[in-house]
Amino acid sequence: MERKENRFAALLTSRNLKRGAWALLLLGVLLVGFGAGKLLRSALSLQAHLTEAQALLEGSPMETLKAHPEQVGDLLKEIRADVVALRSARGLTRLGPALGWLPKVGPLLAQATPLLDLADALTEAGVLGWNFGEPALQAWQSGALTPELVTKMLADEREPLQAAQVAVVRAQAAYAQLSPEELPWRLQQPLKLLDSMLPLLNDGLSLAVVAPELLGKPSPRTYLFLALNDDELRPGGGFITAVGEVEVRSGQIGGVTFADSYTVDDFSQPYPLAPEALKRFMGIDLLTFRDSNWLPDFPAAVAQGLGLYRPSREVAFDGVIAVDQVAVQRLVGALGEVEVAGQVVTEASLMTYIHESWSPPEGKFTTEWRLSRKSFMGDLVQAMRQRVEGSLDDIDLALAGKTVLQLLDEHHIQIVLLTNPEAATVLAARGWDGAVQVPQGDFLLVSEANVGYNKASPKIARAMAYEVDLTQTPPIATLTLTYTNISQVQIACTPETRWDPVYVEMMERCYWAYVRVYGPSGSQLLSASRHPIPAEAMWGGEAWSGEAQLLPESTAHTVWGQGFLLPTREQTVLSFTYTLPPSVLRQETEGTWVYHLDWQKQPGLRQIPVRVSLRLPQNVVSCKTLEVFPVQSDGLWVFEDTLQADRTVEFRYCLNKGD
Repeated sequence: MERKENRFAALLTSRNLKRGAWALLLLGVLLVGFGAGKLLRSALSLQAHLTEAQALLEGSPMETLKAHPEQVGDLLKEIRADVVALRSARGLTRLGPALGWLPKVGPLLAQATPLLDLADALTEAGVLGWNFGEPALQAWQSGALTPELVTKMLADEREPLQAAQVAVVRAQAAYAQLSPEELPWRLQQPLKLLDSMLPLLNDGLSLAVVAPELLGKPSPRTYLFLALNDDELRPGGGFITAVGEVEVRSGQIGGVTFADSYTVDDFSQPYPLAPEALKRFMGIDLLTFRDSNWLPDFPAAVAQGLGLYRPSREVAFDGVIAVDQVAVQRLVGALGEVEVAGQVVTEASLMTYIHESWSPPEGKFTTEWRLSRKSFMGDLVQAMRQRVEGSLDDIDLALAGKTVLQLLDEHHIQIVLLTNPEAATVLAARGWDGAVQVPQGDFLLVSEANVGYNKASPKIARAMAYEVDLTQTPPIATLTLTYTNISQVQIACTPETRWDPVYVEMMERCYWAYVRVYGPSGSQLLSASRHPIPAEAMWGGEAWSGEAQLLPESTAHTVWGQGFLLPTREQTVLSFTYTLPPSVLRQETEGTWVYHLDWQKQPGLRQIPVRVSLRLPQNVVSCKTLEVFPVQSDGLWVFEDTLQADRTVEFRYCLNKGD
């Protein structure tokens, strides 16, 4: 009897367990169904709001912001709410990797968690940024937005910006877990844009947090401005033709003084000897402030130049900013136009204004003209100052911001900060301080100097070709530099200092140049073309042998120098062949090799056609590359582009499986 009771109890227990299991399973299905339904509703709401946002921002985003700020703000917050709702169903998204096999939606489900983390961080940063910027937007609508107001807002409301930066860091971490190329094609392009946008956004927020100090709040800041004339190209961007001291107080420019660069010399104090090339080609014995950017590394040039800056009074600087003619021209274009001494100047007319302002009245080189020939620069700076110090209502802020970023990337603006290490670190990381970069593999910088007392640099057409033979051990590089003097004026190549009454006539000259090539440390020169110059064409009457020189300028690089003379209507070709250190190749995995080249652009130059050729062993194939090499034959892979900013070429190759 007892056994029957036990069996009955066991059967009852078994039935209860089964019923309990079914009940739990049913509850699970209901919960999953409820969660899935909530997830689907949130996803559909997000899709609708994103479609609405895309339609709203199809035109000019800045104009949309100004015309419909409430609509944009509400939409951003609704998108944020959708993402938060999706995040509440995060448990379901963790099932995504197990569903990656599903057709069409599988790849999306497989990366659902990092995608959701990315969306959560970006929308959080977006709402924080909106809440911070809404008062500025209202001031912009009413025409009351000024640099002083922006500086005050940045100083008073730092916490939202700092919180937004934390969110952007989370977004970067989430993005690092994604494989955009495996997602549906509609998502690939916007996600790939984030690869460069997220670091820029992070750096922008870092600079925004410290911006009040940079803009003179609570205490004023003083900056040294260098006006570079890229018509006389120098390694640092151009001859330092004028120099200015600018004081900034709470976002407002408190005082500006601009002067000819010759006025800051004081020969009662000692000066160092000039570099050999300046002495040989230009007869310069001592290195003064105006020639201090002979070093292509701008932070090093600044350190040297500050020791040579000798005005009549002592002054301490918080930073040094170098600006060439390209930068001024494009900044005027971003501002729309400026009025200088009663004359309206636009981007298109700026260079004509500069050339005409420089030219002596009636072509007579008087003492008065010599003392005042660069005074127009101060007038131009004051005009640009007045343009931005008033209301920012009629300035295209998006265009202005984009222009400044491009000018920094292309080294037409270079900034070294001396008293704000946080901001200085950001500038250095982005290459905006003009430093010569430390090689991460192969490296190339061609640094050119006009050493002929003329303005002929704009008349020189340049082309550069770089071939690396990876079949050799060590690899062998050949750099070919082609220079063409496109001036059609026939003129004798006589070294002299001579002004022409019309500025542009000084461009129609022979071109004396000194070029330095920076390669990775450990490179060994095998051969180089010779470019001798006769004694009668050299300043000191001593012939130039034309041999390439090894220069002890950098421990991180191997540097060679070469001078040449290029008459009008002629062309010359410089070539350097050298071995590269093994570090230019990196083994990523077994059988996979990576060649990495950083090609740094010289400040002051606009854009140069370049060609990179890699000669590979016959038993390899391309694995995956950041660049598309359109030409391939006999193991030669070729990449052609225009060098307008620093460029990285990275190429992976693998051994054939059959080898």
